[in-house]
Amino acid sequence: FLEAGRQRKCTRTVCFKPPPEANLPDAVRWRATRALYGLGDGPAEHHVELEITMRKCRFRKGVKELCIFILDEQPRSRKRAERDGQPGDPEGACGYHMDDLLWYGTALMLIAMLAVGEHIDFGTKEEQFFAFLGMELTLLYEIPGDLTSEFMIVLDQEKFAKQMQPIPISRERLQDREAKTTSTEYATFRKVLGEGSWLSGSTRDDIACHTSILARRVNDLR
Repeated sequence: FLEAGRQRKCTRTVCFKPPPEANLPDAVRWRATRALYGLGDGPAEHHVELEITMRKCRFRKGVKELCIFILDEQPRSRKRAERDGQPGDPEGACGYHMDDLLWYGTALMLIAMLAVGEHIDFGTKEEQFFAFLGMELTLLYEIPGDLTSEFMIVLDQEKFAKQMQPIPISRERLQDREAKTTSTEYATFRKVLGEGSWLSGSTRDDIACHTSILARRVNDLR
């Protein structure tokens, strides 16, 4: 599963039937050397594997958000900042969702992520401008191309918001406001509510109150 099985052996014995193209007798079974995709322990094994790799490359795991790994300042830089009375800043941070890694930071962060790449096979790499979980991300440097200059990250969910569709309600249905929702109506409501919650929690805090009120009605929709 993803990158599991490189830093440590599989924690349990899993045997499975080889694929037909292996041309092996029916009695033959293969033994997995890493967590398999689709099994319950797959995502957990992937997390452990990634944590081991990140710690080897001098990252520390977030305290409240366990899917975030932070690269602290070099010791000399931190001591200099403390001496000058300025709080030290991390060199960068890396978060992940399933097998997607998202990171930002200084030139030292870039070097650290290159070290991570020696342990993990990165597939597609995108930078500067790309889509991630329904968001358009743009990395802007004060001095274009200079990784040591100040930078900011712009989040844009305009495309995501425009693809959201209102829930169609017939005139007859509006006349009976006390009737409970059908399974189809309930599923549609949950879908729109999920999209609205993701939008409000990322870039549209102005609709947070609306999504919160709607979420309270999930168990008693009419």
